[in-house]
Amino acid sequence: MKKIKFNPTGPALSARLEFIGLFAAVYSLEIAEKDSNQIIFQGSGNNQNNEDDRYDLPGTPEKNDGRIIIISAEFYGLDPINFKDYKISISVFQGEHLLDKVTEKGKLTGKTQSSLQFIMLVANV
Repeated sequence: MKKIKFNPTGPALSARLEFIGLFAAVYSLEIAEKDSNQIIFQGSGNNQNNEDDRYDLPGTPEKNDGRIIIISAEFYGLDPINFKDYKISISVFQGEHLLDKVTEKGKLTGKTQSSLQFIMLVANV
């Protein structure tokens, strides 16, 4: 699990998903409370529209310390013979400043594929 540090007294946090490659994807983004299975935020979408896949994280930055962002996606290559590669990235921002990101890269198989990524938010004190 990737740990991303942030300023607990800084601007609000947000997460942005980016899909690169010729594939159709659906995803869910959940935020789990610190040391808990309780999901405090849920968002979902797909990569087949122009809508921004960016989510403001709930609460003030200091309340996000220890929370876990969980991203699950299912996707299918639309032309895996000619367009073999895919990339799914999740970027975490504080205000407009990119803190860090997690990226999964791979090859499209022509079958339904899945991705599961975890990010822990850690206050930089």
